[in-house]
Amino acid sequence: MDYLKLITTRFVRDRLRETSWADRWYIEDLYHIERFVKQGGVKSVMQGYHRQALMLHHPVEWECISREITTGEVTSPQEFAQLLREHKEREAAEKQARLRARLEGREAYDRAHRDLWLQMGGRP
Repeated sequence: MDYLKLITTRFVRDRLRETSWADRWYIEDLYHIERFVKQGGVKSVMQGYHRQALMLHHPVEWECISREITTGEVTSPQEFAQLLREHKEREAAEKQARLRARLEGREAYDRAHRDLWLQMGGRP
């Protein structure tokens, strides 16, 4: 837990105040994001995997921490909540679009193969 003393961004300190002990892993992830942003890269394959996982699981947090470290611009709790909502809405819309495209592709596949099925004498 010594990493708690090493947290430098206000963003992570704000999230710490909002996070319960049961969810302490979240703060540890944010601390690791701070470290990756500060060091500017990875030094091993395992660090690369860890960095990628953090970027995938916490993209909004990554952006907020990066912005604070590089420009000094602090993300307020209200702004963070708004960014999270927008990200979730965008993800849901993208998921719907992927699902719709997959279903349309499946329907086209089924139509083409049903026609062949019928041509070959198969029963409808």
